[in-house]
Amino acid sequence: MTELAPGDVVTVKSGSQKMTIVEVTGDHAKCFWIDALGRARTEEFPIVVLKTLDASKSDLAIGGR
Repeated sequence: MTELAPGDVVTVKSGSQKMTIVEVTGDHAKCFWIDALGRARTEEFPIVVLKTLDASKSDLAIGGR
């Protein structure tokens, strides 16, 4: 399994919006994202349900627009 770190861009394996990891504690990661209504959200997820995305190809990457 790839080790996750703050700043990594992830989704839930079963489908979700792109989220940024803000903290990793044990086998959980706290993630940040903006929901469909424009609200900032954070939630903790088990690492096993997350998959990493290539941030350099993401629209979240700096200068990615």
